[in-house]
Amino acid sequence: MKAMLRYFLKDIYDGICTHVILICAIVLTGLIYRAFDFDVWFTPAVVIVILVAHWVLSQFRI
Repeated sequence: MKAMLRYFLKDIYDGICTHVILICAIVLTGLIYRAFDFDVWFTPAVVIVILVAHWVLSQFRI
């Protein structure tokens, strides 16, 4: 029972860490986008990269 609880809490912690990393990436991307005033093509490319990075992080539970 204790091991199950520990695993459950670790799973929640890993999920929170993954989403914090994702939110930081989105905010940083927005700041870079504003600072350098990139073209419109940049936005969908960044969204795709962030989604792929989120998927990879969730696979490895970093």
